[in-house]
Amino acid sequence: MDMIKKILFTTLLTVLGVFAVQGQNTNPKPKTVPSLRYWKSAPGRLTMKTADINFRADSPDDARLDSLRAVFSAELAGIGVQTSPSGVKISLSTALPDSLKDHHGAYQLEISDKVTIKAVQYEGFLYATRTLLQILSQSGTALTLPKGTVTDYPVLGKRMLMLDVARKFFPVAMLEQYIRTMAWLKMNELHLHLNDNSWGAEGAYYRLPSEKYPGITSPEHYTWEDIAHIVAFARIYGITVTPELDTPGHSRALVRVRPDLKSPHHPKTDLSDAFLDIENPATYEFVGGLIGEIVPHFPAPDFHIGTDEYMLKSIRDTELRDSLGETFRRYINKVNAIVRSHGKNARIWTGFENMPGTTMPDKNITIDMWDSQDARGFSGKGYRFINSSDVFNYIVPGNIIKRYNTDHKYVYEKWNPRVFSREAAKNLLPSDSGLYGAKVNVWNDYGPTGASHSEIARQVVPSMMVFADRMWGAPKAYPAYAQWEPFRKKLAQAPLTSMLEQDNRPRKIIYQSTASVNMAMMNKSVPLGADTGDEDLEYPWTLEATLLRTARSEKDRPEVLLTSGNATLYAYLNHIVRFKNNLFDEHPGIALVRSQRDAGLTPYTSGLPQVLTFNGAIPLAQSCKLKIVAKHNYTALYIDGQLIGEFDKQAVLPLLRLGSDDGNNFKGIVQSLTIYNYVR
Repeated sequence: MDMIKKILFTTLLTVLGVFAVQGQNTNPKPKTVPSLRYWKSAPGRLTMKTADINFRADSPDDARLDSLRAVFSAELAGIGVQTSPSGVKISLSTALPDSLKDHHGAYQLEISDKVTIKAVQYEGFLYATRTLLQILSQSGTALTLPKGTVTDYPVLGKRMLMLDVARKFFPVAMLEQYIRTMAWLKMNELHLHLNDNSWGAEGAYYRLPSEKYPGITSPEHYTWEDIAHIVAFARIYGITVTPELDTPGHSRALVRVRPDLKSPHHPKTDLSDAFLDIENPATYEFVGGLIGEIVPHFPAPDFHIGTDEYMLKSIRDTELRDSLGETFRRYINKVNAIVRSHGKNARIWTGFENMPGTTMPDKNITIDMWDSQDARGFSGKGYRFINSSDVFNYIVPGNIIKRYNTDHKYVYEKWNPRVFSREAAKNLLPSDSGLYGAKVNVWNDYGPTGASHSEIARQVVPSMMVFADRMWGAPKAYPAYAQWEPFRKKLAQAPLTSMLEQDNRPRKIIYQSTASVNMAMMNKSVPLGADTGDEDLEYPWTLEATLLRTARSEKDRPEVLLTSGNATLYAYLNHIVRFKNNLFDEHPGIALVRSQRDAGLTPYTSGLPQVLTFNGAIPLAQSCKLKIVAKHNYTALYIDGQLIGEFDKQAVLPLLRLGSDDGNNFKGIVQSLTIYNYVR
């Protein structure tokens, strides 16, 4: 009996030892964005302080590999890994298993005492380097990788981002940062919306050159050399750049150079000059000429022709409206023929289906579905289409409407590229055909002023990340969004980018006054002298001031505290909101104003200023403490510790100057002023 107990005890120790060794040798599946499809663990970890990158030993003949090696080396250096002939060997191989070769962008990443990347397309090699960088960056200064093999590929062919660079011009350097971020997240198409008008009476934007119509080009625009650079730069990162010329609506810039082609039927409104005359044959020649200028500069297979929001509902004559609806539907196919004559495939936005008429778009047109969510209907009709649903996939910086701010939790936990609607019957089944891709759409409706590029990026990148994760389609790294979100933040800033630097800035006081200033005696503004190179301070921030009013405010005379070209802080402003029929409301108080849409002489006179008026007043002949706190989508004001008001909008704080050059300054003394670049 004792012998049996001894044998059982020895066996138990052996089994426990085996389990212990297995536990020590098992590396959990690495977490990345997008998440990985398969992971096969191997014992141990690989330390990579230096790397020897060989991208030519057994790899396809693709000139981009030399550029990728240079980019990859710079990215590794950014996290502390230097290149050296004696470093860890990183090599490429085309020995990808046959079962993966039908998946475009598939790769295997084998990590042992060396690193081997297996793929048959350039994109596969690129994506493997993104995965390696994301895993390595999470190890901190240890610079180690878990040994094992990643097998990965996307389920969706087109994973897209659309940027409205018409209403908010994005400099080339900013586009480069978006391209790097897209590649970091394994997205593969950048759609550039290149012409539009603001939702007022003035703004008209066309961001490309034109030899035929030079007057059409906006002052801020891309040269053809810029476009060539953007296209080539994107190609290194595995990204196709698809252009859009949006007609016959959204066409104020076109009408400005061809006023004879303005629609004669749209009622006179602040948008009536933004529609082309689709009954005039000269319109087709004009649009075709612009397409002919644009196409040679974009090697992408597709060309987007817009065709949304022609707004026939404003036409009261039903017979005319019905006729124009049918003409509009035919316009789509006529412009498609122009695009196809240049060897390109046309894309359109939805909207035609709500127009009168019976003509349907040609079946060789790809339909970009934004305001129509009946994906099953388009699938049944045999169309190819893109999921751009404004229910989920739309971002409008500065707009607080829920549908224009990505519901990250919903997207992570419930969305996939087949989901276009909250009505399940409209969404695709796995067996339905026609899905070409999915897209995150960034519309800068409040440009060209409004949200800064930094604010836009801080809103857009988190949305890109959650959509990219679900577009790729691998099993989730975490079951719930609340678990995934803290992890996502660790990988938000792509290598060699800085557009999220405001999220990572060190906390500090950026301005602290050293003496009182009697602004009642100031006839002009003076430089503030804040410790920042920017005119405005983005969220988060806190302003704390001690103020003494020495004279009563006058009802219609504003009193400026701080100002810049984009924003103004008023100690007093009587904000008047005007309605139709000469009706108006008055909102006197302390106000924060920022420019939106077309610029004005001041931020308050811009096209549609954001005005946050707090119903409070600085008391006369009595020192008071003013405090303003700004966070993402939140601004609050306190006087002497009491909350006066709060808004679910984010504000910028002007830092350029104290006071205003027109002499409308605070009637009192600023006894102290301190500005923090964080909330306190």
